[in-house]
Amino acid sequence: MSIGPKQNTRVAKLPPTCRPPERLVFDLHISRVSTARYDVLPNGDIMWAGGAFRSGGSLGHWVAYDGITFMVRGEQQLRVPLNPPWVDYGMAGYQGARYHVNRDKLCVVSGLIRTSDWRASAMTNPIFTLDPTCRPDKRLVFQVNHHEYSFRVDVLENGEGHLIAGKKQHAWISLSGIVFYHRQKEALKLENGWGRYNKIYRAPSLKKKGNLCVLSGLARAYDGWVEHIATLPEKCRPAQRLIFSVSAHDKSQRIDVLPSGKVMWVDGAKTWVSFDGIRYGVP
Repeated sequence: MSIGPKQNTRVAKLPPTCRPPERLVFDLHISRVSTARYDVLPNGDIMWAGGAFRSGGSLGHWVAYDGITFMVRGEQQLRVPLNPPWVDYGMAGYQGARYHVNRDKLCVVSGLIRTSDWRASAMTNPIFTLDPTCRPDKRLVFQVNHHEYSFRVDVLENGEGHLIAGKKQHAWISLSGIVFYHRQKEALKLENGWGRYNKIYRAPSLKKKGNLCVLSGLARAYDGWVEHIATLPEKCRPAQRLIFSVSAHDKSQRIDVLPSGKVMWVDGAKTWVSFDGIRYGVP
């Protein structure tokens, strides 16, 4: 979608059947390899709230909504246990740290948390510990929002959430965008010398339940950096090209998923590729 550089204005509106119970904060891809903060409100408004356009609008005026995932009003959500000095944000209508696990063991984490002391928080991991019903079988790497910046947050097998990298500018981070299955057994077909990062992190994989496809895992290039990373099976191919922003430690990457099934690196840091954060509906 193409928009103009006006912060805190509505750029879209969701129907009544697709609205969260409280305000949520997401990290989205916006032009080239930049990210921006977009909030989803209980009244259905989607608002640009920070990032990217602050540099004079020179980065362009479009945003990819791919990756926005949340529980709608009426669905049960449980509190995520936070570790001091982290607490729920608790102000201005923002949702605190919550999680939901569905019958297929898809875990959806969301909400805003804050700290009173970045110096203490920088030395204190984990920042949260998920319930045993909401834990992955291997370590996962996610990108979450920090207003005009992004953070890398890892979720471990024991449910711990670790703040790994990112520029500490504000006393809060958003957990919205952390979504995963407990286990994914179907291997992602990697191409052109790409392979699994190591045995600590989940192997590149996919899972399709109903119309939802979820990619996961960490990959690295073993034979030079090639843009065509993987090819998806026909059952997990979108109707049109999709754009995602994923973590590259303290930076981000743009990864596109094509109707042909190709998973392509388009722009950003050349480190490794985390597939966590790539999820979408299929026809």
